[in-house]
Amino acid sequence: MPAHLKLKDVTEADFDVWLALFRQTAVELFAPETAAVFVDRAERIATSLKLATFFRLPPVVTGDGEPAGFGETRPD
Repeated sequence: MPAHLKLKDVTEADFDVWLALFRQTAVELFAPETAAVFVDRAERIATSLKLATFFRLPPVVTGDGEPAGFGETRPD
């Protein structure tokens, strides 16, 4: 993951382009069942990378406005 975070110009749309090229290549090189396994794995990896790269939850804070520690939750 650290290597991917260094790529500042990467967008979520880039993953669609890369996956399309990967699918096309897998279908050209492997039997359909094997290609499907590779494509499924690539899609899961891409989802993980996109989540780690582009999705951030807002910080959890306590009632006094301080960041919550492990196990603490937002006040209701």
